[in-house]
Formats: sequence, structure tokens, C-alpha cells
Amino acid sequence: MVKRLTASLRFPMQIVKERVIWIDYAKAVAIYFVVLLHVGIQNPYRELIDSMVMPVFFFLSGVFFRTEKYSNYSAFFTQRGIKILIPYFFFNIVTYLFWLLIGRHVGMDSGFEINPLEPILGMFYGNYVHLHHYIPLWFLASLFTVESLYFFISKIEKNKILYLTLILCFIGGYINYTFNSKMLPWGIDIALVMIVFFASGNLLKNRFLTLKKNKVAYIIYIVVASIVLFFIFKWNSHPNVFANSYGNYWLFSIGALGGILLFVSFFKLLETAFKPMRFLLFVGENTLVIYATHLLAISFVKSILIYIFHIDVQMRHGNLVYTLIVGGLTIVTLIPVILLTNRYLPFAVGRGKFYEIFKK
Repeated sequence: MVKRLTASLRFPMQIVKERVIWIDYAKAVAIYFVVLLHVGIQNPYRELIDSMVMPVFFFLSGVFFRTEKYSNYSAFFTQRGIKILIPYFFFNIVTYLFWLLIGRHVGMDSGFEINPLEPILGMFYGNYVHLHHYIPLWFLASLFTVESLYFFISKIEKNKILYLTLILCFIGGYINYTFNSKMLPWGIDIALVMIVFFASGNLLKNRFLTLKKNKVAYIIYIVVASIVLFFIFKWNSHPNVFANSYGNYWLFSIGALGGILLFVSFFKLLETAFKPMRFLLFVGENTLVIYATHLLAISFVKSILIYIFHIDVQMRHGNLVYTLIVGGLTIVTLIPVILLTNRYLPFAVGRGKFYEIFKK
């Protein structure tokens, strides 16, 4: 078994030909940023990451969405929707059982009396409020809503009406954000905002996938995007996408577009300037497993630091070097989990022959 797992580490080299390298780079760094947020990285880095990381994920998801594959919503749901919903419920159940047996008795949750049924209801309500066992899974619920909405919008044949519909969704997101303090089911409120970034990736996918510039052009884009992010960071308050909170809605949107431009330009430059980096490709291909299990891995890494190396984690909370190291160790710790999941539970990450039955 050890030999099999070791051998599968060579798999990422296949990604060079079969996948888009710069996108895997972007996903790898984006998931690392998410891990850093949950390790406890402090400002100004926290606000900067929160300003762009989730719009980047929705944008990258949009790049690979293919509306032409689905003739109707039933086909979309059975071929694409379940590839989001099965991982969503699978990882909800796994993390809920961990929380029920262990998590709610230690750490922050130990100080609260949480009804064990509430997280179960939260799984079906589909936003972060009741997902006490694993808050980050809100993203999969909202992604499903975004893709569902965009499926219908993408079927609009006239471009002007399509763009107008997206603008109306974005305005609807603003109205809801301004006047409604309650979180809507299945991340509908977040979806109204994020669908614009998702659509940007989808509508411009051919341009982004084929775009080739010289290194100087990429560097100019990086500088421009960094300047935009710097001023947005200075002017806007701290956004939290998972809570449908954006500070100044319009400034957040500009900053999110700046973050997307920064990611695209930087990782296209990286792809152009260097040979493929195996580890980044591996992480980029397996962001779902990392996203769905990294909180457990963070707890594991911290436990090792406390009980084996006798490191005072509380004293180092907020220290940048400590945060970066724990974030890196968290991802490394999850390599065996990724390999085991891909080999024995591929359905949990939307892969494998299991899904063939839904194409019939």
C-alpha cells in the first residue's frame, strides 16, 4: 500500500499535458491563502486575502464551466450538480461525525450548548450560520447555486440581455446586502454577488486560456493590479464573503477584479518563466480535499506542536512566520488524505466511475 501511495505522487506530472498549469498554480496558492486565514493570519494580510480569495475561486470555477454540455437543467443537475452535492454532503457527514464525537467537547465549541440536530438542519439550509461542525462547506452550497443560476442565464441567446441579467443579479446582491441581514438558504445571497466573477471566467475563458503575453506585459498587469488592491485595502473595511459582508460593496467588487487580474497575470508569468512545479500542480488539482478537511488538519498539526514539540501555540498566534509554517505543514499533512481519497473514495471529490450512472 505504501508503494502504491508513493507511486501515485508521480501522477501530477501528467497534469502538465492534461491540465492548465497556471490555473492549478492559482488554485494551489488560493487554497493556501484559505488555510492561512483559518490558521489565524492577522492584518493587514488577513484583510488583503479576504478581499480577493473567494472571488478568485469563483472566477476559476467559471473558466471550466461548459454550458453547452447540458441540453436542459435535468442534464445539468445529474451530470454536474451531483458532482458538487455529493462531495458537499459527504464531507458534511464526515466532519459532523467528528464534531459530534470530539469537536464539540473541545476548543471553542465546548463553551456552547449546541443542539446536535442544528448542524444537520444546517447541511440542508446551506449557509455558514448553522454549519458549526465545518463552516467552510458553505462554499460548495453557494457554488452549486451559482452554477445553477448561471446555467439558465447562459442559455440567453442575445448577449445584451445576458449581460443585463448578470448586472441585475449583481444589483440584486447589493440590494439584499444593504437591506437584508439574514443569510439566505444555499448561499443565494452570496451567489448573486459571486455570479459576476464566475461569469467573467466563463465568458472570457477562451481569452484567458489562450492569452499569451511577454513577461513585461504580465509584470505591468501585476503592478496595476497590486496598486488597485492597495488602495481598495486602504479605503474599504474588512470583507467576509462567507457572511455576505463586503464593506463598501462597489470597492469590494473593484478589489476582487484587481485580485483576479493579479492571480491571472502572476501565475501566467510563473508558467512562462519556469518549468512546471510538481507540488503546486498536485495541490492545485486537489483543492477540494484540502478545502473540505484543512480545519481538521490544522487541529492535528497544532496538537503535534503542543504535545510532541511542546510549543506554546497560543503565544505564537498571529506570528506571521508561525502562521506560514503551520499553513504549509497543514497542506503537507493532507497529502496522504488526498492520495487515499483519490484512490479509494473518488466519488467524494466528484470523480470516478460512480458518476457514469448519472449520464445514462
